[in-house]
Order: sequence, then C-alpha cells, then structure tokens
Amino acid sequence: MINENYADHIRSRALEVAEYMLKSKSTIREAAKKFFISKSTVHNDLVKRLPVINLKLPLRYMRFWL
Repeated sequence: MINENYADHIRSRALEVAEYMLKSKSTIREAAKKFFISKSTVHNDLVKRLPVINLKLPLRYMRFWL
C-alpha cells in the first residue's frame, strides 16, 4: 500500500534504507553514513514514513530489532 503524499525519491529512499538495514543488520548511524543522510532522517524514514509507505516492512524491521 503506497501513499501518494510522499515524493517518489523520499518513498524510494525510505524503502532502500530499510531494506539495507535489514539485510546488513546495520545501525541507524551506519545506514546514515552509507546513504549520506543524517541519523534523524534515517530515524524519521523508519518510524514515520515507512509505516505509511509499506505496512509490512515496519513489522519486519521491528522483529529484527526485538
């Protein structure tokens, strides 16, 4: 389920960062460095944007960290 309120590049970045973190088991800090964005941006992508963009991915992400 995709919400059209987010620009395409923000949507794709949030999905790409989340997939990278799941596959590499990296931290927010490591992901921020890899994608040349701030830790706050990574956090917002994961916590605020991702549940709106793709409801299944946050569940996978949360299970990974718990």
